[in-house]
Amino acid sequence: MSNFIQIHSWSGTDPKGVSQRLAKMFKLSPKEAASIVKGLQKGNSWQFDKPIPLAQSQKAMDYLNAMGFSAELTSGEPSFASFDDELLEEDRPQRKSLFGFKRGGKEKAPKEKKGGLFGFGKKKSGQADVPPPPKPGKPPKPKKPKRPKGKSSAGSIFAVLLILILGAGAVAPFWFGMEAEKLVQKQVDHWSKKGVLIQIVDYQRGWLDTNAKFSVRSLKLPLSVQVDSHIIHGPIPFKDLFDQLMQGNFSFEGFQIMQARADSSLKAQVKMPGKKPAPKLPEMLVTTLIPFKGDVKEEITVAPFYSPKKDAVRVNWQGMSGTITSALDWQNIHGNLTSKPLAIESKEGKLTLANSRFTGDVQEGPLGMYIGSSNIEVGSVKLDSAMGMGTVNNFKVYQSANANGNLYNFIMNLSLQRAQLDKTRFGPVTFKTKVKNIDGLTLKKLQDLNTQNQANLASGKPDMQQTMKNQQEMMKLMADLTTKVPEFEISQFNIGTEHGEFSSFARVSIDGSDGSLAQNPLMALTKIEAEAGVKIPESLMDHLLKNSRSLPGKSMSPRKARKELKTLLKKGYLIKQDGSYVAELTFLEGQLEVNGKPIKGMPLKIN
Repeated sequence: MSNFIQIHSWSGTDPKGVSQRLAKMFKLSPKEAASIVKGLQKGNSWQFDKPIPLAQSQKAMDYLNAMGFSAELTSGEPSFASFDDELLEEDRPQRKSLFGFKRGGKEKAPKEKKGGLFGFGKKKSGQADVPPPPKPGKPPKPKKPKRPKGKSSAGSIFAVLLILILGAGAVAPFWFGMEAEKLVQKQVDHWSKKGVLIQIVDYQRGWLDTNAKFSVRSLKLPLSVQVDSHIIHGPIPFKDLFDQLMQGNFSFEGFQIMQARADSSLKAQVKMPGKKPAPKLPEMLVTTLIPFKGDVKEEITVAPFYSPKKDAVRVNWQGMSGTITSALDWQNIHGNLTSKPLAIESKEGKLTLANSRFTGDVQEGPLGMYIGSSNIEVGSVKLDSAMGMGTVNNFKVYQSANANGNLYNFIMNLSLQRAQLDKTRFGPVTFKTKVKNIDGLTLKKLQDLNTQNQANLASGKPDMQQTMKNQQEMMKLMADLTTKVPEFEISQFNIGTEHGEFSSFARVSIDGSDGSLAQNPLMALTKIEAEAGVKIPESLMDHLLKNSRSLPGKSMSPRKARKELKTLLKKGYLIKQDGSYVAELTFLEGQLEVNGKPIKGMPLKIN
């Protein structure tokens, strides 16, 4: 059984492109197809003058609908609608017109056309020629196909399955759109507990996609971000496929099965103190892919950015790119970002950073606080200012946090390979610190109170009474932290110079395990234990004494500086040991000692 396709109208923005696809589908000339589209735009209808096999009818209808045509299948005699004469002009006047009317002269027999995009008009091997449609006014009598008794039609089963699949495919994007909206709300709730306030400014959920606007503000930083997101619903990107189909560049390249994908634009603004104008910041583009299984992946791009020369602070940034992957609940986050050269210039000077990279791997630990590690590496830093010129090479910052039950431990290490300030060169430099035995529950309470204070101050009408109350509570919590005997340690602080290496260490702990500090904070000095040490090579000491006038702090002549050194040596506060000057300090029960000798004139002893 065959049908005829009749097209009533077309809605779209690319008549040239859709004409080309229509010509390919029905094996028409480009001029014929363009005439059809123009006629449809004027309100005329058009019908293909050859019957279409039933098996191909629905496929053709789907394709036409996707291109923006309003079409229907008819089983009766084809009806023809004529366009304006100027749309039907052809170079060959004796050719039969597009809509079945003779142009004049003797009509030529039409040439046999090859099958179009769906095989329309193509005669199968062994199949008799399809007779032309009957003349107007005499519709053909439909004939019912013979069907063997007791046997089901495979075509009917296939049609039912096709309807079910298409129906599920049509409903799925809407359902995934609702799920995406629930996920967005969960993210808003999650980050609000971390001191990041997210406001949903606008949320327009459609069938295949959603357009949303968000306002993001941090309570800990003077920063606000405006976010525009275009969310594509799963399970497959129908919106992308239809857009490609309409544009004539349909492709399965990059095709993904997913819950949703969000293409977002982030524009940040810094709140400056007083009436200072805020510097313009670059736009960040983020593509977020939410799969059915596995981590959420975010592709981050910052395009090259150049601020206007009239700005007080001018930024020249060649861009940044990277990826961040995380669990859907943000309990695990992995990041890798690489920045191209960045230059910041003002009337005070110019700062340039090159070959910068950030990597991080963190997890949500006990009490909702993150543990893990992160690295920041900067290949080179250059500073040119009125105070002088300086360079730093291979600057690195490493941070980590781990938890043992509710006790947290933190590490921060800084290092650089080489540095120069004007004519002074030094390096390598190593600085390693540790913080141990921090009670996580008390620390979480401190963070929450601090977040409340920040929100109160940022409200525009702060409740100062509540702020004072929170600060008093924070003082009590600081005393509670000492019950776990926290410890701070500088395990290594070394500076290499042309005249030798300066080295030092320090450790401080406070034992408030008996709870007495909560009752009397003034007793803190009796609970502190500390030790420290410094080591300075003789060659470095001689260099410092010769240049004592140019050292930071109070200026001193080289002669006076040497006299002070002799006094320290005589009192034993500084000793010579293996070619170096050494000092070791201890603080115990309120008494400070240097190299085992109490510091006279400093009555720190508390009974």
